[in-house]
Amino acid sequence: MVTCDRCATEANEGASVCPQCGYSAEEEIQKTGTFLLVAGLGICLTAVGAIVGVPLIYFGIKTRKEADEYGIDYDAKEYSPW
Repeated sequence: MVTCDRCATEANEGASVCPQCGYSAEEEIQKTGTFLLVAGLGICLTAVGAIVGVPLIYFGIKTRKEADEYGIDYDAKEYSPW
C-alpha cells in the first residue's frame, strides 16, 4: 500500500491515481519537468543574449562614435541596404 501525497489516503501499490482525490504523482512530475525545461531554456537564452548582445551594443556604440569623428553619416538613406 502507498499513501497519497495530497490527501493521505492509502491506495494499491500499482495505482496511478488516488482513488479518493484523483491526484497523480506522475502528472505532477511531468508538469514540474516541463516547467524546469521551459525555465532552463529561458535562462539559457537570456544568458546567451547577454553574452552576445552586450558586446554587440558596445561595438555598435564604438563604431558610431568613430564614424562621428571621421564625419561618416551612417544614418543617410544611401548607405542603407534596405
